[in-house]
Amino acid sequence: MANSKKIQELVHECNVQLALFRCATQGIGTAQDGASLRREVETAGRACQKAVEAANTVVLPQLRADAQQTPKTPKTPKISKEEREKLKKEKQEEKERQRTEKERILEEKRAEKEKLAEEKRLEKEKREKEKLEKKLEEDRKREEKKREIEERKKKEEEEKLRKEEEKNKKKLEEEEKKEAKRKEEEEKKEAKRKEEEALEARKKRQSEKFLGFFSKVEKRAPVEPPVTSSTWYRPFQQKDGMTMAPILPRKPLDNDFDIFEQNDEINSLSEFLNSATKLEKPKQNDMKAKFYQFHENRRPPYYGTWRKKSTIIRGWTPFAEETGIDYEVDSDNEWEDEPSDCEECNSDDDAVPLATDKTAGNG
Repeated sequence: MANSKKIQELVHECNVQLALFRCATQGIGTAQDGASLRREVETAGRACQKAVEAANTVVLPQLRADAQQTPKTPKTPKISKEEREKLKKEKQEEKERQRTEKERILEEKRAEKEKLAEEKRLEKEKREKEKLEKKLEEDRKREEKKREIEERKKKEEEEKLRKEEEKNKKKLEEEEKKEAKRKEEEEKKEAKRKEEEALEARKKRQSEKFLGFFSKVEKRAPVEPPVTSSTWYRPFQQKDGMTMAPILPRKPLDNDFDIFEQNDEINSLSEFLNSATKLEKPKQNDMKAKFYQFHENRRPPYYGTWRKKSTIIRGWTPFAEETGIDYEVDSDNEWEDEPSDCEECNSDDDAVPLATDKTAGNG
């Protein structure tokens, strides 16, 4: 034991000297004086050398001596059968005790493991429950938000429908007012027209009474040609600004044609061709006449051509509207039937007798 203690001290001394030597070698870069650095290195080296020499001179011989003096292992004494049985029983008891202890430890570990597993399971169930509750809460909030949005949309739609109904109702009332106003105006116009007709009829009766005192010359009824009714064409009346096409579209022949008829004898074909008058074919109109007639119209149908071409109304857009044309105006209402030969218009001659009659009545 003393030798081992001494060996430990020597080893400690060697370690200390070695540490000093390392510190000295590491301080080479930081030392300011080269001589002091050299002294430190030499001192550390000498200390290490002394430690090694001491180990070689003291420790190694002592270790050899101890190795030679070590006694041999004594032989195991013989044991009786009872002692062997006793030792065997003790070993079995110790083994049983160790086995029981091992089982106890394993049981404790198993119980601890089961406890941890149960805690983990409960923690997991708790997390899942919290997650489910959170999800249900989010679903409830989402449904509530969706229901609020739907209710708001429904209210907005109802408000929109209500405003639309009010607008339609107001528009209908305005239309009814306009219709009532229009009917009132029509009634006024109708009453005015009836009043004017009654006035005209009264004037006409007075004129007839006044003209009854004079001899009346009966007009000879003009002979009218037989009128052939046609479902395709109505009687045509020419107005101002209209021109009738000629019956014969060809131009009359020249006077040279009569001379040509007088020369019955033709001396030669060449002379005839040289002296013959060339007839020009009439130019045909490239524009085709069109016939427009509608069953509800009062005015006569239109048959003719026009040169106006529309840049808006095309085959793809037949319902387009030209600019500068009022499509709301019904031109059929502007048509006035021309008076026939049998109708007589009131003139200034008719007004004179009425004035005379009135003057005579006052006189």
